[in-house]
Amino acid sequence: MTRTTNTRTTMRRRPVAGAALILGGLLIAVVQGVGHRLGEKTRLLLLVDAFEYRWGWWCAAAVLLGVGGWLVTDRFALRVAAASLFGAVAFALLLFRLTLFDFFSGGWEVTQRLDAPDGVDRSVQVEEGLAVIDPLWRVTVLDGSGPGARHYPVAFFNGDSADHGLAEVAWDGPDALRFVLGEGEVITVRLDPETGRPEREIERP
Repeated sequence: MTRTTNTRTTMRRRPVAGAALILGGLLIAVVQGVGHRLGEKTRLLLLVDAFEYRWGWWCAAAVLLGVGGWLVTDRFALRVAAASLFGAVAFALLLFRLTLFDFFSGGWEVTQRLDAPDGVDRSVQVEEGLAVIDPLWRVTVLDGSGPGARHYPVAFFNGDSADHGLAEVAWDGPDALRFVLGEGEVITVRLDPETGRPEREIERP
């Protein structure tokens, strides 16, 4: 009798647990979207790093939705369909991360980081990537430290020819950056002394 009662209790709890997992999967998708938007708006480094790429969040959501779909119903066909669908999505996302992610994202790697002069809590970060065969550079300013640190994109260069690439980036005082391009062109971008936000963004696609 006790075993039968325990079995019935477990059967009643499974749909509740399944519904909770489905809700959690949907919530993850919402959190990623909201977090990404807030990161773009506030430029908080903590949010930018956490929500820049969607694949991991979507993979977690797919796993929760698949397990939740398996638990929420007793119909075998529906359980198999839910597990197969979301399992395939999770597998595809993992496969994308392992094989094609760097190709589509640029495969960015930090190659240089220079602290601002005069003891200002600010640095410039240079990342290099690749678009098929063309070298890419993106430059960001990191202002502050800890949870309040901010991340400001300041330049993007596509080196589709020797003249278009980034040859050098350096500080021109604590509130300005100097870019030297392959063709010898020099560009100066000034930063807000209080926030570190650049006055403009340079893009040479």
